[in-house]
Amino acid sequence: MELSPSLYSYLVRPKWFSKLYIHNILTSQFDFKNKIVLDFGSGTGSNSLMFEPSSYLGVDINPVRVKYARKQYPDYKFMVLEDKHLSIASNSLNYIVIIAVLHHISTEELVPYIQEFHRVLKPNGKVVVLEPYYCEFQSLNNSFMKIFDNGNFIRNEKQYMSLFEQENFSPMIKKKFKKILYNEILIVATPN
Repeated sequence: MELSPSLYSYLVRPKWFSKLYIHNILTSQFDFKNKIVLDFGSGTGSNSLMFEPSSYLGVDINPVRVKYARKQYPDYKFMVLEDKHLSIASNSLNYIVIIAVLHHISTEELVPYIQEFHRVLKPNGKVVVLEPYYCEFQSLNNSFMKIFDNGNFIRNEKQYMSLFEQENFSPMIKKKFKKILYNEILIVATPN
């Protein structure tokens, strides 16, 4: 069952939770000031607050969530992603930020998007990925995620790295941490 955008924002991504487990972690690792950012899978828009409105674009496949994000964050731009082609100029983005999205998409479905990431990033651009992951020797956390997360494609660290390596990116793990009973991994991938 999919939660309404307002319930999702209230129960799953309240502002204090997003700030603690997402915003503080990303802004401590990356300087987004004066950078053009695509928030891939922006959902309800809760992560837009990390970025400058004039340099931000959020895209999501769910038109209901995009409508909600536009209402909640009117200074930011949000678009519905309707096909696997990003309506963004080549070599125009500094960052593509992907937060808790990849584990909802099969590898086969991700490949065209990752190829698009390569096209739209500037030569020194980066893909920043923050995802739950299956961690060796963490069977309790792994079981919890498997049971309670509605993402069917939680991967282990090697599988996430491989997604990008196979599409001509150089991925690097920046951080691993726990978020309650979730194992989280922060990866940055640069185009080769």
